Amino acid sequence: MLLFNIFSLIVIFISFSLSILGYGYYFKKYLTNENDFEIGESGIFGFVFFYLIAVTIHFFFSLNQVISMTILMIGIFLSVKIRTKIKEYFNKNFFIYLLIVSLSLILAATNNLHDDVYLYQLPYVNYLQSEKIIFGLSSLNDFAAYSHGLYDIMSLFKVPIFKNQTIFLIPVIFVMFFLFILNDNLKVNKNYL
Repeated sequence: MLLFNIFSLIVIFISFSLSILGYGYYFKKYLTNENDFEIGESGIFGFVFFYLIAVTIHFFFSLNQVISMTILMIGIFLSVKIRTKIKEYFNKNFFIYLLIVSLSLILAATNNLHDDVYLYQLPYVNYLQSEKIIFGLSSLNDFAAYSHGLYDIMSLFKVPIFKNQTIFLIPVIFVMFFLFILNDNLKVNKNYL
């Protein structure tokens, strides 16, 4: 059972990362008209795209599993289209990038939930997944008044078998993309240190 959980964690982590990366690359290309590829930048642009999509769709529909899986599969397809760019990027400094991904996977495996996850975070994500926009929700639940954009993004990553157990990988993936950006900037600015 432990091996199944570890294998599932790795597959879901990679799937989420690739989906975010696929959307981010094309969103960045659309906004900036640049064709250069950096995983960290594309990942952060992917998070911005997912936030815009979550807020827009939530005005009309609940962010249910059908919408989540459709968006996830399209993102994976988009990342498959840029697989040669991903391979070239990883071949530059394979061991450093492997270290970042490995540390992120260890962080994901040891990620503990906050004490207030069942009081604030998970109920808000459940509202997004079960209902379309609810005006006056903060009158019923004070915790829903101060939402975080990351919770809107997390609500799009509900996987059928694991339900909402995997949505807490999203902050770890954000940290991974941020580490890629730091590494790329350190390589560029190495001459100034």
